[in-house]
Amino acid sequence: MTLITHTSAPVEGAKKSPQEISYDLLVELLTYQFAFPVQWIDTQKALLTSDRNVRRLIEIGPANVMANMAKKSAKALVSDQDMARSVEREYLNINNPDDARKIYYEYDENTAAAEPVSAIPSPPAVQAPAVAPVKVANAPPVAIVPVPTAPGTIIDKDLSTTDIILTLVAQKLRRAFDEVPVGDTIQGLSGGKSTLENELIGDLAAEFGDLPDGSESTPIATLGEKLSPGFSGKLGASSKKLVERFVSSKLPAGFGQTELTTYVASRWSLGANSRTAVQCFCVTMEPAARLSDVGQAQALVDSVVVRYAKHAGVALPTPGSGGTTQGGAQNAVAQVDNASLEALKSEQNDILRKQLQVLAEHLGIEITPDVANGAADAHSDLQKKLDQIYTELDEEFITGIQGTFDAQKERRYSSWWNWVREDAARILEQQKAAARSLRRSDCRH
Repeated sequence: MTLITHTSAPVEGAKKSPQEISYDLLVELLTYQFAFPVQWIDTQKALLTSDRNVRRLIEIGPANVMANMAKKSAKALVSDQDMARSVEREYLNINNPDDARKIYYEYDENTAAAEPVSAIPSPPAVQAPAVAPVKVANAPPVAIVPVPTAPGTIIDKDLSTTDIILTLVAQKLRRAFDEVPVGDTIQGLSGGKSTLENELIGDLAAEFGDLPDGSESTPIATLGEKLSPGFSGKLGASSKKLVERFVSSKLPAGFGQTELTTYVASRWSLGANSRTAVQCFCVTMEPAARLSDVGQAQALVDSVVVRYAKHAGVALPTPGSGGTTQGGAQNAVAQVDNASLEALKSEQNDILRKQLQVLAEHLGIEITPDVANGAADAHSDLQKKLDQIYTELDEEFITGIQGTFDAQKERRYSSWWNWVREDAARILEQQKAAARSLRRSDCRH
């Protein structure tokens, strides 16, 4: 290896070595790269106004930043021509699930319509009891299932685009949803950080699709009103991803998205739309580490529900008050004391333990308390390691190292006939070489 140093003064008229010339060229080219612009405007013009008839622009990056900029440029440059020629252009991002389906040409297969479910009698659903016993602290009787006595007792408020925008912005800013003023703009909340502003705009574009011009300088409440006409009332790609990440990384085992939804519905009598809003707002108040038990998760959800009710202006049932609500409505509430609850759980655990023993004997597996405790400890250690890795590297890194192999993209080429020709040519060359070597050896003798 050659070491190049520049500590000594250059000799006048000395010829530079190839390493020195390469070093100078590298410095000059890097300087040129940093000092001159990237010609992004000219690149857009070359793509949109040339005779190549570019119909689809695909951005390979974390968000729809460049694609949205190209879309705005297309409106200013070729919108009239495209309208006259009936040209439709697509601006896609490889990391957007909906765009990825278009890029890979994945189409839904036509399936026959299913017959109405009401015409087929379905067996009653059987809910499996929890396997692990849960310790219940001494507390006053708790409400298990609120049963409304009159129509209109379910509290439900439509999920709005402003709620979604608050979720995305607050999560990115590491604030609670009710700590972000809806009168502020994304540009102002970003504090002059263009990277953060572009990430927020990209998340909103992935969530809602097309954004109005000047979205970054529009107040959140006004931006929500502009996006309302095309809103379906369901979570988009960005918000759904955040909710799924919150459930998988912050909630304890056995308390997933289904359990969260069921708890909010039974505890607070919230409808489907309000439950979705609560899940979104939980993302903005997520703890630093995974919660250890179900009780902590329920306490977190309760605090989010209370703050959501204040934000949305709705009245909630008052727990432990016999079903009275803050608005004066009455609910019939079934109550059970801790002793009865513990007895019921103990009976269920005994039944499950007996079933487990029968299955273990049938399969020839030995189950001992030491094995069960060891498995639980190993699971706990693995979970702690995963949490540490996730905290240190964040979601983007974990997502980035996922395998990218897709069986649908596999291509197989049958080229045996060509390999046979190459093998035959190789054998002939080897025979010729052997014959030449034999003739040379005969001439020497």
